[in-house]
Amino acid sequence: MKGWSLGFSTLGCPELSFPETCRLAARQEMDFLELRSLGGTIDLPGYFERHPEGVVAPAAPPVRVIATSMRLIGSRPEDFEEFYRFAHLASRFNAPYLRVFGKGGDSSDEPSRSELQEARQCVREMRAGLAERHFTGELLLETHDVFSSSDSCTALNASLERPLLFLWDSHHTWRLAKETPEATWRQLGPLIRHIHFKDSAAAKEGGHSVCYVPPGEGAYPTRALTQLLTGVNYTGGLSLEWEKLWHPELPNLEGVLPKFRELCRRDLAS
Repeated sequence: MKGWSLGFSTLGCPELSFPETCRLAARQEMDFLELRSLGGTIDLPGYFERHPEGVVAPAAPPVRVIATSMRLIGSRPEDFEEFYRFAHLASRFNAPYLRVFGKGGDSSDEPSRSELQEARQCVREMRAGLAERHFTGELLLETHDVFSSSDSCTALNASLERPLLFLWDSHHTWRLAKETPEATWRQLGPLIRHIHFKDSAAAKEGGHSVCYVPPGEGAYPTRALTQLLTGVNYTGGLSLEWEKLWHPELPNLEGVLPKFRELCRRDLAS
């Protein structure tokens, strides 16, 4: 099958070990993994230090993204050292990408001029550190928090010698920045290498600000996204980000993946 590859973030099955996660991916015909949590922790380097055999687990699907907690704004020296632990792990897995955030948290306010300057310096420092250590993973900035809009992402890249690539959280740009999938792609498309997919409905009174639901059961314009990706011949990764670690009330990931697979491959087959 030509087109994009399908996978999931292990945020959706945080209690599973790496071998258990690999078996889940095989059962659900997933093409890759995006590592965010394993064995109940988001300290992925620590997990594999305790389970070194996991890195060479037989029949493991490719790891496409190692998702770090690194922020371009507000990071401390110790955060850089932690980031390089993740970068070392990415090199061991031959994972092409390292996910980073802008500021973290839930704020979607546009970054200030000083924050853009701090982010630019952070990118330069991380790139220099990766090169110095001969790590192979490339930075992917997630469209999240202060970089939820295409305009803010473009403003940051305008100040960099080499533009950042993006992990497009298609739900954030739609819900927080009020952008259609087509509008986001027009601005960021050539730099998008990986996409997060999730769906949501209006939040219940007294609950979270957003209510996540299985793919196709909410208000997210899923068909607009898949038709767009088909039309532009997108060949990157499309990953279900089922946030069960943060929302334990959500159904189990294995029951949701078939719907995700069906929706995302429908337009490829048409």
